[in-house]
Amino acid sequence: MDNSLYFIFEDEGTRDEVLGQLKNGLPLTGDRRAERKQLYLDTYDHRLYKKGLLLTNEDGRLILRDTGDGSSLSLDLPAYGGMPRFWRDLPEGPFRDNLRSVIDVRALLPVVGVESLVNHLYLENEDGKTVAHINFEDVEVDGDNADKAVIHLLEAVPVRGYAGEFENLTRYISALGPAPAGGNILSIALGASGKKAGDYTSKVSVVLTPDMPSGEAIKIILRSLLETMRKNEDGIVKDIDTEFLHDFRVAVRRTRSALTLIRGIFPENVKEEFKTEFAGIGKKSNELRDLDIYLLRREEYTEMLPPALRAGLDPLFDIIVREREEAHREFALELASDSYRRSIEAWEKFLYEPEAPGDALPGAAEPVIGLAKLRIRKRYKKALKLGKAIDGSSSDRDLHTLRIECKKLRYYLEFFESLFPADEIKEVIRHLKKRRQGEHRRRGRAHIGVIREAEGNKVRIPRQVRGVRR
Repeated sequence: MDNSLYFIFEDEGTRDEVLGQLKNGLPLTGDRRAERKQLYLDTYDHRLYKKGLLLTNEDGRLILRDTGDGSSLSLDLPAYGGMPRFWRDLPEGPFRDNLRSVIDVRALLPVVGVESLVNHLYLENEDGKTVAHINFEDVEVDGDNADKAVIHLLEAVPVRGYAGEFENLTRYISALGPAPAGGNILSIALGASGKKAGDYTSKVSVVLTPDMPSGEAIKIILRSLLETMRKNEDGIVKDIDTEFLHDFRVAVRRTRSALTLIRGIFPENVKEEFKTEFAGIGKKSNELRDLDIYLLRREEYTEMLPPALRAGLDPLFDIIVREREEAHREFALELASDSYRRSIEAWEKFLYEPEAPGDALPGAAEPVIGLAKLRIRKRYKKALKLGKAIDGSSSDRDLHTLRIECKKLRYYLEFFESLFPADEIKEVIRHLKKRRQGEHRRRGRAHIGVIREAEGNKVRIPRQVRGVRR
């Protein structure tokens, strides 16, 4: 799987025709047939796929493949116990370590199942050495319904040291008609089942244009945040992993921040009503998130103690586990409650239904670029003022206030990211996220870059704000 290239055929007839032409025109050997059944696994946000890794369960063996260099690791699963959900469910060793470094706190989930009938051939050179592999595959893909999608494809697999021969092979195949398909077998299989690899992100993913009316732009931002909330509700209720709640809460916080943008665009009572609603939703999830954090840091807390004392923490964490189970039950009930449903329905009505006369203020028609520059500049000036006041005598409250203000500034930058040059705005956001962990509060510093001013569509990065503790 070292940079394999895939070609998709419209039907079996086209596939058989190309297979015959290849056999007649190239020195192919082998013609070995085999059946293969694979279940692809990944996290909800496709962390493995985004790192160029594919994880499959094949007849009770986990195989982790690197699509970049073709390397792989395998691990036999025990005959009992079912599929592992987290990296910590695996035995210690390279497989577990590699998986942990990518998926972190996320659970492994089934992504798509495929069953393939593979016709494997070898391409040889004049010296009789194999210079490439060719796999003709009939692939059945599990979909969301009872019907299975069937894909007919050709996989051209290079052999190290024969890049020129592989390039000639792929040109030869393309000349016969089929065009190369983008992606790998996972993305192709997901596409056949109506899905897309890596389509979930917890980030604010919107595209605005400078002349877009401010009212329209703000609703686009808020709709994106609502979509993130809704996508994570089921994972919270099913208690798949803690990141579902984390992403949900971040979307709630960003929504509350985005609501501060509507002054002069929508009536003030709209802001106050929904800020109160979302503050209540966030507050009801606080206890569950706090308990999640304690459990996620269990290893860290344990290592703070001498080995002889570590067992003494077990009763404490047993209590936390029980309290967390109750907190999860209560918040799952909240998400299923009539009050939560009514709040979301009212929010959807505001976001999606056309405004009646008087529902929007004159500022709603103004270009969003002006709003973005004005609000970002104000947030920056406030953060800078707070940051300059920080010194060795500053209280925890002062530091926390600065931290929150910088977070609000970052949210504004993320909302309007598409309006500014990508390299500059991403660098500013990166500085705002940067932190150093594990240091003493008085020594720990996270240098934060913020916008100095926005002129035209340019964003300037100023000197770092002094003394920000994260």
